[in-house]
Amino acid sequence: MSQHLIKAARKETGASVPKEAGASVPKEAGASVPKEAGASVPKEAGASVPKDAKASIQAEAPIEPRGGFGYPNECTSAELEVLKRQLPTDHWIQRLWRDASFTVATKRSEYPYNPILMRQFYASDRFNLDKDHAFYGVLLNVRDTVMPFDTLAIGSRDTKVDSTQFSKEFDHDLKPLEPIEMSGASNPARVFVIEWDESPGKPAGSFQNLQPSFGMSEDQLSLVILEKEKVFQGDVLPNLIREKMPKRNGMSLHTNPIHYLDIACSLGCYNDVLYTLRPLWKDIRYIHFEYNKNSYEFKHRESLSNIIEDLKTAGLICYFAGKKESDYGLWRITGCFLDYYNYPHWSEIACVNVLQDDVKTLVSEMENKFQETLKKEHEFVPPYY
Repeated sequence: MSQHLIKAARKETGASVPKEAGASVPKEAGASVPKEAGASVPKEAGASVPKDAKASIQAEAPIEPRGGFGYPNECTSAELEVLKRQLPTDHWIQRLWRDASFTVATKRSEYPYNPILMRQFYASDRFNLDKDHAFYGVLLNVRDTVMPFDTLAIGSRDTKVDSTQFSKEFDHDLKPLEPIEMSGASNPARVFVIEWDESPGKPAGSFQNLQPSFGMSEDQLSLVILEKEKVFQGDVLPNLIREKMPKRNGMSLHTNPIHYLDIACSLGCYNDVLYTLRPLWKDIRYIHFEYNKNSYEFKHRESLSNIIEDLKTAGLICYFAGKKESDYGLWRITGCFLDYYNYPHWSEIACVNVLQDDVKTLVSEMENKFQETLKKEHEFVPPYY
C-alpha cells in the first residue's frame, strides 16, 4: 500500500479499466469510452475521458517538494480494482440527475458533512500554529449555520466557543456534528463568511444576524454579503479574503495561511470559485467543495480530472469524503482517477496540501484513512432508476 513520498511515477499508472466502467462522451468532451455504455453525456458534464478507456492516472507532475508530507504514490492496479468495486460505475452513469456510487458514499446520509479528521487535527496539539499567524477559516455560502461556530471552536481551541451550544439554537433536518475533543493551547483565530444570493427568492445572509447574538466579535467571526455577479469578477474574491485575514497587533497578516476553505454553492459554482481563487491555492491547507452538475451560467467548465491535476500543481491532493455511515471513509482521487469520475454527480470532495509542513500530520492521517477504507467491504451501488 502506498503511503510514502515518491519522486517518480510508478509503473502501475497504466492500469486498465474494465469496459463496463465507461460511458460514451460527446466529442467536445475530448474523449470516448466503450460502446456498450450506449449513452452520451450532456455538454454541461464537461467530462474529459481518455480515448483508450484506461484509468486516468497521470504521471506525477515535476514539482520540487517544498516540505510537508510530499506526494503520495499513485494507486496500484490492485488498489484501482478495489476502488472500482467500492465506488462502481454502471450503464446509467451519464444520467446526471440520479445518484452515482460516489453520491451514495458521500452524500446520502441523515448526518451533515463532517470533515472529522481535519476537525480533530486542528483542535489538537498535533497542529502547531506558527507564532506569526492565526488560524483562518473561510466559508463560502454557509449551508449549515453551525459551521462557522464549529470552525472557530476547532481553530481557536477556546472552550468558551462551544459549537454544541449553537447547534441547540437552530432547527436542523440533519443530526448535529459530532463534538470534537480539544487539546493543547488556545490559538488566535478568525472565521470569515462570504454569502451571496444563488437564486431569486433565496436570500443571502443566513448567518448575518447570528454573530452578535452569541457575543462574537468581528475579529472572531466576520461576514460579507456580495452581489452574485461580483463573486467571480476579477480579483474581488481573492482580494477580499486577503483583506479579511486575521490581524496581529492591529496589522493584517496578508501572508496568513488559509487553514480551511469551504465552498458550498450549487450548480457547478465550485468550478468558478476554485479558479477565481487560484492565486491563493498554494496558501490553502484544506479545501472542501461540493462536486455537482455544471451550469451554463459559469465561465469555467473544467472536467474533474483537469481540476484535480490543476490543484495538484499547488500541492492539493483530493479525496471523495465519505459520510458517517461509511465511517468517514476517504477514496483518493488524485493519482487514482477513474474515467467515470468526470460525470459530475453530487458528492463531497476534500483536498489537503501535501507540500506544507504544518499539515503533514493531517496528510498522513488522511492517506492512512484511505488505505484503511480500501480494506473495508464497502460497495456503494447506485440505485437503478
